[in-house]
Amino acid sequence: MFCQVCPVASCRLFSIESCADIFPMTFEIMEFFRNTVFPNGHNIDHLWANPLYQEDLSNFPPTIIATAGFDPIRDQGNQFVDLLKKAEVEVTDYCFSELPHSFLIFGRISKAAQKANNIIAQDLSKILNK
Repeated sequence: MFCQVCPVASCRLFSIESCADIFPMTFEIMEFFRNTVFPNGHNIDHLWANPLYQEDLSNFPPTIIATAGFDPIRDQGNQFVDLLKKAEVEVTDYCFSELPHSFLIFGRISKAAQKANNIIAQDLSKILNK
């Protein structure tokens, strides 16, 4: 089982530009995390760090991917979903269009975030209890 919320990959797509200044994940904050996790770009394109570069995803476990509408890495998540579906991997994908990146932490202050958290938790529970 694989569950990824607001997935990160190293490629640059439209949502990085269109959502570059949206709280809480601005472009500058993304760059901070990228430089912290991948100093000097080391291993940023490694298959373990970026599943978009996997040649064969057919052995991937059942997967849940949740993105947000106001998320600079939304398009990367959508691209990953497409690749998993082409590989015939069981994938459940959500785009919570009214929410920002990191919406999981807003569950106590946002009804929409709490609803998204509940949906993801229910699907995760179903997969884990198979």
